[in-house]
Amino acid sequence: MPDSDNPRTAGKQPWTHQDEENLLLEVSEDRRLQNLGIDPDADSLTILLELKKRMAEIERQKSQKK
Repeated sequence: MPDSDNPRTAGKQPWTHQDEENLLLEVSEDRRLQNLGIDPDADSLTILLELKKRMAEIERQKSQKK
């Protein structure tokens, strides 16, 4: 519950169902990145580059199987 005497909570709205859903999605994405060996707290560019490297490796492996 917001406390008007506490500046950190003053003016904040109570959590909605959508807020809960968004948080669960963020946690899920963090876990997925961790399972891939990628730091979810890294900057977006680092995460993107790591994912692109992994995609290139997957594509390379797929082409070798043919």
